[in-house]
Amino acid sequence: MTKLEINDKTIAELKVICMRLEYEKNERIKERDQYHTERDRLAYQLEQMQLPYFWKLIQLFRVGKRLMGKIINAELLNVLMRKRSYNRSGEITSAISNLQIQIDAIAGKIQAEGWEGHWILSHRWHTVKELSMGVAACYGYGIEGDIAEFGTMSGVSAEGLARAISANDKSYRNARPVHLLPNKRLFLFDSFEGLPPTEHAVDAESLHVKEGTWSAGTCRGLSKSELYDLIGKHLESDRYEIHEGWFKNTVPNLPKGQKFAILHVDGDLYSSTMDCLAPLFENNMIAEGALIYFDDWSPNRCSPNYGERRAWKELVERFNVVYSDDGSYSLLARRFVVHSYNGMCSS
Repeated sequence: MTKLEINDKTIAELKVICMRLEYEKNERIKERDQYHTERDRLAYQLEQMQLPYFWKLIQLFRVGKRLMGKIINAELLNVLMRKRSYNRSGEITSAISNLQIQIDAIAGKIQAEGWEGHWILSHRWHTVKELSMGVAACYGYGIEGDIAEFGTMSGVSAEGLARAISANDKSYRNARPVHLLPNKRLFLFDSFEGLPPTEHAVDAESLHVKEGTWSAGTCRGLSKSELYDLIGKHLESDRYEIHEGWFKNTVPNLPKGQKFAILHVDGDLYSSTMDCLAPLFENNMIAEGALIYFDDWSPNRCSPNYGERRAWKELVERFNVVYSDDGSYSLLARRFVVHSYNGMCSS
């Protein structure tokens, strides 16, 4: 058996293979989410097509009651509704079923790549689900401010936020004028260069930085133009902003008076977490009742000395943050609700 010679060339070739596999996996995940979006759209169309027919039947029954002087009972209602079924409903249902089959096939392929593909898929699914529920809560409870994500990478959670904003725009279109709820905008922050070089001593001592998982340039995902195209499928151009650059350079440039109701923090490092959240607390940009989602709460063996755990502890102490711990929402992540902090004032 020939012994594999480990040299710089071999390592470089292996890295290229790994990068290609990771890219192909992310492409399949994106493809699956596109199918989810199409399925949701078809389901919504089906619902909208059914409603007019239902109310037409009700109107027909009322006319029949007046003309014939008879009461149409529930059993007859069911019979007539079955008789007035239409073929388009079956076509849409079939299309949704076909999409589900394709989604299941893609998910199966991703899971077949091993345990790592499985937990990443699960984590992303739970993250999008919880962020979407958070957007609905902000609309429903009237939490002031917009929505921001720090670290977009593959764009899966960013697209989930955009899709949720679009859906709640429709759901609350009649309630917003009554409760003075403006449409929420989406702010996306990313360097589009991967993680920054390790400069802070806290990050330098963390496990994932030492082993190279979080080295400079890792976690690089979509380009800025690709992210624009992805979010543009769900929101008009005036409803979202993409801020390119390191958090320490972009976040302080937000306009005075800007407020946020949801913050999805996915910068991995201690320094990145401080760079995005500290200026927001300093400038009173985090609204009362705001939801903060930490995507990488539990790496580094869940040590409180590194990453997002340490950053949150220091922020709480520095700004005297009063909060509720809403608990974990996936294997790695955790959510908090902000009630008050030093410098908070009403707009």
